[in-house]
Amino acid sequence: MISQNEKNARIAELIDRHAENIARYRRGEMTADELRYPRLTLGLYAQLPHVKHMLRTKTTGGFLSARQLEIIADVTEKYGRDIGHVTTRQNFQFHYLELEDSVEVMKMLLEGDMNTRAACSHAVRNMTASHLAGIDPEEVFDVSPYPLAATDYFLFHPANTRLARKFKVAFEGGKDDLAKNRIHDIGLYAVEADGRQGWRVVVAGGTGSFPVPARTAYEFVPRDDLLIVMEALLQLFYDTGNRNNIKKARFKFVVGKLGAEEFDRRVQEYYTRTEAEKGAELRGYLAEWLAANWTPESGPELVDGEPQSAYPGFSRWLRTNTAEQKQKGYYYAVVNLPFGDVTSAQMRVLAELVRTFGNGTIRTAISQNFVIPFVPKARLGAIYEALYRIGLGEAGAFTISDVTSCPGADYCSLAVTKSMSVAGRIRRHLLAQGDRNDELGNFEIKVSGCPNGCGQHHIGDIGLTGMMVKKGGVEAPHFALYLGGGGPDEAFAMGERLTGRYPEESAPAVVEALLGHYFANRSGENESFRSFVRRVGARNIQKEVLDALPV
Repeated sequence: MISQNEKNARIAELIDRHAENIARYRRGEMTADELRYPRLTLGLYAQLPHVKHMLRTKTTGGFLSARQLEIIADVTEKYGRDIGHVTTRQNFQFHYLELEDSVEVMKMLLEGDMNTRAACSHAVRNMTASHLAGIDPEEVFDVSPYPLAATDYFLFHPANTRLARKFKVAFEGGKDDLAKNRIHDIGLYAVEADGRQGWRVVVAGGTGSFPVPARTAYEFVPRDDLLIVMEALLQLFYDTGNRNNIKKARFKFVVGKLGAEEFDRRVQEYYTRTEAEKGAELRGYLAEWLAANWTPESGPELVDGEPQSAYPGFSRWLRTNTAEQKQKGYYYAVVNLPFGDVTSAQMRVLAELVRTFGNGTIRTAISQNFVIPFVPKARLGAIYEALYRIGLGEAGAFTISDVTSCPGADYCSLAVTKSMSVAGRIRRHLLAQGDRNDELGNFEIKVSGCPNGCGQHHIGDIGLTGMMVKKGGVEAPHFALYLGGGGPDEAFAMGERLTGRYPEESAPAVVEALLGHYFANRSGENESFRSFVRRVGARNIQKEVLDALPV
């Protein structure tokens, strides 16, 4: 097992090599194409307008200490135009960096035991987890340490950064699948069978232009065998992934290449072989890592009393943005970050907040929000007031107004439309609806600027994906619609794509029409929008509602 000091030393060597590569490039000794692969393996993307760069740092499981958040704030202020961006992969991104800036940012991150290794490229990407890992009252067991242990194991794995395509892993301990396991190359559910704890493993899921829900590989793998099954599946992908066509290189395409029956056979074959050759070693690694690195989280001393605040909006925020943990007396609070953006000043206040009122940690969620765990109930009022003062006291976490969006063409060279623009139109309209949003319960509107799906539009109750449509010889931003996507494991499905193309400015009217039809025709107050869409049929909704819209 590699220690933190050893890991940091190896990362420091990679940063030095990165600096040397940039110097060679500046001197004309290295072409842009030659620089591309090594910079991508360190999380550095070329960005619009193609002379600046985006750097992504991994935040495994979304877990951050207050000190790490302060370092991210320092980076944001000095190099990121004072905006840090939380992604749907629980990462942080910094935009519009010079090449040389990336070296300094990597060094700053390393001071907080953070790194960018394999944050991009054909690699094992940032491993994500439910934002309620370890605190979910209904979880089977705490999955928190496992993405951390697996990340350390695969960080310098011989296959990492040498795969056919990116490889995404997620962990879920509860019943609601907050980690969205079914869109991952490997999704791991905590389960219990015959008194033993373990994993239900799903594989080969993904979004993009060919969205496919992950299929079940194993109904039960013992908890201690985690690295065995992950090693086996990664090796299968390494051996069979398509290196000749990047558009068909994800794990999901291996199923089509081999056929479902042969794919399932090889999954079992690779697991059996890995267990025989490396089983004892990998179980030992995991046990050693847990013993050396993991202590279950705990909270500050509990305080008697009920949460109180005279600040406006407190009662709704308390209802929509907080909930009790499985640890009696402690609550978590969700901090809404519109589209994942947060300033350095806000992050510094948050860091002090979690030290004062929590346990010194904070989490990123794939909803692009922060989660503050282990807050004594009586301290929720003080948390709200501090958030309100810095502009982060918005209620409605996980309701329809909590819109998710990828960065879009404002930042990304792959996007074709400005997804944050259309998401902003929708959000402004919905915020004016107030408490009506709460009646919908958890509701996900997800927006992507292109078919790649970084905004996860395929799994939203309402999903929008951008496209340019030529009218009168002029291209204008439009979007396509997906309805009824997502859901817990047993009821998961990709959203159904409708046939229309809608102008960006029509987005609020489209959403409002869909909601009006739902409220008027649902079978009862307990029928969710997702269930309504699946019962009625997305295409029928299009004919009855959207085809008549004057767009």
